[in-house]
Amino acid sequence: MPIITNGSKAKVLVTGVSGYVATWVARVLLERGHDVVGTVRSDAKGKQVAVVFEKLGYTNGRFKWVVIEDIAQEGAFDEFVKDIDAIAHVASPFHYNAVDPQELIRPAVDGTIGVLESARKFGTLVRRVVVTSSTAAVYQVSPDPITLDESSWGDQAVQEVEAKGKDTPAATKYRASKTLAERAVWNYCETHKGKLKFDVTALNPSMVYGPEAGLLTSPSSLGTSAGAWFKTITTTEPDATGLTHDALSNKSVSWIDVRDLAEAHARAFEREEAGGERIIIAYSPSSWQQWLDVANAINPTSRPLAKGVPGLGADLPARITYLVGKAERILGISHTAPGRPTNGEGLFKYHSLEETSRDTLKDYEERGW
Repeated sequence: MPIITNGSKAKVLVTGVSGYVATWVARVLLERGHDVVGTVRSDAKGKQVAVVFEKLGYTNGRFKWVVIEDIAQEGAFDEFVKDIDAIAHVASPFHYNAVDPQELIRPAVDGTIGVLESARKFGTLVRRVVVTSSTAAVYQVSPDPITLDESSWGDQAVQEVEAKGKDTPAATKYRASKTLAERAVWNYCETHKGKLKFDVTALNPSMVYGPEAGLLTSPSSLGTSAGAWFKTITTTEPDATGLTHDALSNKSVSWIDVRDLAEAHARAFEREEAGGERIIIAYSPSSWQQWLDVANAINPTSRPLAKGVPGLGADLPARITYLVGKAERILGISHTAPGRPTNGEGLFKYHSLEETSRDTLKDYEERGW
């Protein structure tokens, strides 16, 4: 299956390009020499993203945008895949405010299948679609420490939504939406096996933290994961917004720097062997207390940060561990890499907790937050 390569000047469609992850994905693709067409829900959002890339020197039509108000609408992508070489489908709702689970499930499933269907019908040049899934589609609840890999699925969340409907916990509704959306991807590929001109790669990132790439003017504009980091780390409350000791020390959530996730998307296009694969992208399990301890050790800001209970739970085992060997084997993203090449070749080193904290705090300070 042909793939795009560094400097090949492919044209890549990035859905939801004004979002936290997607803006970084588009930026890395532009840095690789490709042209990007981003989908946005309004013309105003498209103009904001264009300003970001113009400041970085990406002019002369290198970045364009198209408005799709509802990605779940049938045929929403039909007109915009016709001269596209590859697609990064990043757009999907991520919040904990949905009352009806379908508020999350419908756009997640229908939007994803809509991209694939448009590519099948009209994307004659498309050779790969990279779908941004999540470890939410891998996550499993367990009373004991558990290790998960790409063979694991979040079907527990789907079953709970089916049983409880609107009474399902907010995070579980989200996990169900990501599980159902990714299941739909692979079912679609199986249904059309041997008939598609493109293949699919699913990336399953954990919680995403790190500096912003967009024109955000207020912390209230931060997405769900970045917003949680900001609220917990930069609060002036010394007890870290009232988190319990268990919540502070709980190592049940892994994370990934948004820049590493963007690199993973680019490499998923560039590596032929990534086609047809499901790949977990995660750095390591961490607790909020670890983040607080590191942030306070760096503390480049002029205001005090929350402290929580320094050192709390440092020796506790991780409750959930994601195996990430496939990310290293296929994409070349590794904890032990010597550096971060920008051309997609060789091994690429994950940003550490300390690096992500330092760069994020610096970004927030420069924004006046």
